[in-house]
Amino acid sequence: AGHKWFTGVSVRGAEPVTDADLDAIVHTVSRHGIRYLYVHVGPVLPDGSIADTPSAMPGRLMERSPEVVHLAWLGGLTGQLDMKDPQWVESFLKTAEQLMATGFRGVHLNFEPLLDHHPGYIELLTALRQQLGPQAVLSHATHRSGPFGLSFGPMDRYFWSADFYHLTMAHTDQTVLMGYDTGLGTGEHYLAFLGHQTRLLVRWAASVPGHQVLIGIP
Repeated sequence: AGHKWFTGVSVRGAEPVTDADLDAIVHTVSRHGIRYLYVHVGPVLPDGSIADTPSAMPGRLMERSPEVVHLAWLGGLTGQLDMKDPQWVESFLKTAEQLMATGFRGVHLNFEPLLDHHPGYIELLTALRQQLGPQAVLSHATHRSGPFGLSFGPMDRYFWSADFYHLTMAHTDQTVLMGYDTGLGTGEHYLAFLGHQTRLLVRWAASVPGHQVLIGIP
């Protein structure tokens, strides 16, 4: 869900979200049986904060769709996020805690590019769990696994290994594969690729009780 559902105004024209807009998204969510709604709260800034503060809109949206799990979607460019810096981590944890206080059930991380065994990432997930508690939903967008779970050398820029997937699954509740922008030119090849990814991730997730795998498709 777009950033306007966090601030209450459109990004380009700064026009207020109307009651009709709210009715429309609630109808869409209900009609399609949507269970999880990722509300874009903004890119994470280099100091671990986000630029905007929540309006009343997230609360109104949550009140109108109580059957939905609303997660705060936090994007960010890893080149600007020093996950190994204790001060940055402390600031980011404070941001996540403030979002939970707004009413979100958890957070969805979408940091890119995130390499295989990215320095500081597992430690960040561990700190998030400790800070937010067991009831918070920790979700994150993930890169493709290497073929049969293999990733080494220059492959780690584009693929995650089975080992890294196991580690992230142990520290999160939800894996959301970014199964798009593959560059594959035919439907047949894409289906084979996505089938392979799905089989790997579901098999790995089966070893973590309650862990969910979602597949993001174009």
